[in-house]
Amino acid sequence: MTRQYLTIPECRELLYELAAHLDTKGRRAEANTLRRIIVHMIRRPAHRKTAPKSEPMTPEMRRAIRAFALAHVGMSHQEIGAVFHVNTGRVSESIRGFRR
Repeated sequence: MTRQYLTIPECRELLYELAAHLDTKGRRAEANTLRRIIVHMIRRPAHRKTAPKSEPMTPEMRRAIRAFALAHVGMSHQEIGAVFHVNTGRVSESIRGFRR
């Protein structure tokens, strides 16, 4: 199966080849323009758009969540998570003893 599109690095390589070919034909200005364009053809590094909502999980917090859950048996994981500012998955992992 053939791909329909070229990747950014593949496009850059082809444009570098075209710039080199234009240089050999005496068209230096066009070649330099292509090279100025090529340097902008990059992928930006991935980054988080929002800050994490949960506090970082520490061994102390894990122990505190577990002790709190044992003392408040009727509370849901969501309610416990709200107390400690962590999501329900972290509460579950803490209570069950995962993520050591």
